[in-house]
Amino acid sequence: MKQPADTKSLTTAERYNALASHKAGYRRGALHAGDADAIKAIIETALRKDRPVPVMIYWAKGVRDEVTDIEKEGIAFVKKALSQLDMPVDLHVVFADTHVAFNGIDLPESYIEQTRAAFDEIINTDDSKVRFSGLSRLSDYVNPDIAYTSREGGYDALRKHTEQSKQCNTEMLDVLGMRAEKYYQRDDTSPQDVARMYYELCKSEKEPVGRAFPDTIFLTYNSSKQHDFSVPSGMPAFNMYAFDGHISDKPWNRPDTKTTEREHQQRIGMPRGCAEGVC
Repeated sequence: MKQPADTKSLTTAERYNALASHKAGYRRGALHAGDADAIKAIIETALRKDRPVPVMIYWAKGVRDEVTDIEKEGIAFVKKALSQLDMPVDLHVVFADTHVAFNGIDLPESYIEQTRAAFDEIINTDDSKVRFSGLSRLSDYVNPDIAYTSREGGYDALRKHTEQSKQCNTEMLDVLGMRAEKYYQRDDTSPQDVARMYYELCKSEKEPVGRAFPDTIFLTYNSSKQHDFSVPSGMPAFNMYAFDGHISDKPWNRPDTKTTEREHQQRIGMPRGCAEGVC
């Protein structure tokens, strides 16, 4: 009878390839330049020092006021993906409260606690090598001298800061503008201005978050074309499928019923090819 492979003898490359070839892995060139090698280096260090692989993911809230089976399915999906490494993994969740506030979406304290409890319940099972180590808020890391919309006056300060900046390229403005039309709940700003403000918000958060999570893998649902402004500085990013091949469709924004890819793209008003592009 064939004996099971000794997982301790798996090489760094084999572990990485298991993660990248899993259905949660977004390949086809979507890994940002250099990220693959940096991710392998983090895995190698964890193996050498006999410690868990540090991983961080952003999580947020859509229009639902309670954590449902849809969000829980997303959490289970993350666990399944990280389990492909077949070694201890330490997953930290950063709840993007600044982004939720920016969109004008109400964020009850109970929702954050429900999210924390769901990660703990789903990931921290006795047989799992992936462990959920805790949840913090994005606003915990940001510089109070820059505009962050979860704080009083932050939205107006961010608007003023954005008016002085022209960093975001036209292509990305178009993509973020389409998102704004779908998810932005305020009615006092045009989609293009919302796109610029969101871009600046993310850029301003890159440095402090990157400093807080050195030598840590960043899981993201965004495509590699958004890494410039959406990935914390110095963190190698691993792109994941959310569900059904929709790269940017975060679990908290999923509809309450399953849809086909065509129906989904029609729902969010984006062309079919967005799943493999910048959307």
